[in-house]
Amino acid sequence: MGRSLNLVEDEDTISQTLRLLRITLLGPTREELLDCRTETELIKAWITASWELALKDGSGKTIAIEEFFNLFSFENDTARVDEQSIVRVARDVIEVHSRGLVTQIDLNGDAKLSPPYPLEPNYVTGELAKLGIEVRGGDSGFTPSEPCTRLALG
Repeated sequence: MGRSLNLVEDEDTISQTLRLLRITLLGPTREELLDCRTETELIKAWITASWELALKDGSGKTIAIEEFFNLFSFENDTARVDEQSIVRVARDVIEVHSRGLVTQIDLNGDAKLSPPYPLEPNYVTGELAKLGIEVRGGDSGFTPSEPCTRLALG
């Protein structure tokens, strides 16, 4: 597999993030579906579809969500990532210390963000398809020359 992403947070938040990613990217487990009192035939269909769509290694084994990340936990508001230190200085404010330099990052999001491409105010999205891929957030849909923000499998 290629390069992994660094995931830096408290152990509990890392656990919750990995669980959310596993459910959304790989689908719920049989046990989770049973806990939701899902019908047996529907469980079989969902498990089969989840397995078919899951990313797999060269031998056909499903790649676990954890394999996509290097996990780093904060201890006393500091996490070491290779030669860097990440320090939590306030809620949603961190400092990255690397090679004698310090960069502060404020994630509070108090700036107004504009879309990177024009949006038509009269465009109304259609309903999601029963089974298919729907482009969401791409104004009038996907084109090779314009960005889209996400795809929804429905």
